[in-house]
Amino acid sequence: PLFAHPSNLRGVEIAVEHGVSVLAHVAADDRKVWDDTLVKKMVAHNVALIPTLKLHFWDLRSVGLSTDNNPLTVTAIRQLETFHKGGGLVIFGTDVGYMDDYDIEEELVQMQNAGMGFDQILAALTSNPAHKFNLSKKTGTISIGKNADLVILNKNPALAIQHLTTVYMTILNGIIIFVQ
Repeated sequence: PLFAHPSNLRGVEIAVEHGVSVLAHVAADDRKVWDDTLVKKMVAHNVALIPTLKLHFWDLRSVGLSTDNNPLTVTAIRQLETFHKGGGLVIFGTDVGYMDDYDIEEELVQMQNAGMGFDQILAALTSNPAHKFNLSKKTGTISIGKNADLVILNKNPALAIQHLTTVYMTILNGIIIFVQ
C-alpha cells in the first residue's frame, strides 16, 4: 500500500491521481472542504482515509490557540464528514510520535462529530483495516478460524463512544497480553 500525508487540497488531488492507497490524515491546511467530485474519485480509486482529526486540535493547543470553531478544525471535521457520507472507507489511526498525547478519546469524539455512528467507528477500528489490507480472512471480525485478537472493555461504547478507551483486557492470538 502507498500512504500519503498531504496537508492541502492539491496534495490530496495529486495523491489520488498517482495511486495512493491511504491518506494518513485529512488535509485541512488550506481550509477547503472536499467536494463530492473529489470524494467520488477517491472512492472509485479505493483510497482509504485515516482521519487523524486530533492532530489539528493538538497542533492548535500546542501553540496556545483555541480549537472552538477554529477554521482548521471545522474544515478537518467537514472533510471527514464529506468523505464518510460519500461512501469512503475510514480506518482508525493516530499520529503517535508526532504528538505526545496518546489518548484516543478526542479522535473518537471528533469522528462522531463528523457524523460517524458507533458501528461505523467500530468498523474503522476493526473490519475496515482488515478489508483494506486484505486480512479479512484472518482478522477484523470475530468468527471461527480467525485470529483471537480481542479487546474487552469495562463499559459499553455503544452508549458513549469514549467507552472505547476503557480497556479491561487485550487478547492477541488467544493469549492475554494485558489485564487492567
